[in-house]
Amino acid sequence: MAKAFVFNPLRNTVLEFSGREYYFEKNKTTVVEDQRFWAPDEYRRNLSNGSPDDAQAIHETIIPALKFADMLFGNRHYQNLKDAGFFVGEKEPTDKEIKACEAKAKAWKMKEIDLFLQERRERQGGGMGRLAPDQEVIDWMVELGVHDALYNPQPVGATAEENERLATLVATAVSNAILNPAKK
Repeated sequence: MAKAFVFNPLRNTVLEFSGREYYFEKNKTTVVEDQRFWAPDEYRRNLSNGSPDDAQAIHETIIPALKFADMLFGNRHYQNLKDAGFFVGEKEPTDKEIKACEAKAKAWKMKEIDLFLQERRERQGGGMGRLAPDQEVIDWMVELGVHDALYNPQPVGATAEENERLATLVATAVSNAILNPAKK
């Protein structure tokens, strides 16, 4: 039985093929094995002069692992996930191949962010396009430090400690204002 190795640098991904779900975890290599599919042979089952064995007839096919992985990650829903950084090969990816996949994934994320920002500008100008991104695009904006007034307003470089200090200052000021209202 052959095996194919798939490295996923993009996001946790679930792909469906022929009613089955295949899960690929982010930053992990997943092993895909040969896939066996079967279905009733309706032609032979419905023959008027068929034998008793024909009533039980099925079609069966076995797809080799590498070909199946190529089918999964090729042109699916107008997206070639190999262009998004997914690695598909007969051997486990090397460190060099993983770094190349991560670079492709980063470029893919930036392309998706740019696409959203362009669509929003078109929509605000009265054209077709999205006003709001998918959640994963927002996550990528935060991850890559892309500033946006609506979806990633945190300044690039602000640390968790700075944010906590700012929140404490605001909470103290608000509680002081409530406890000691200014008299007119």
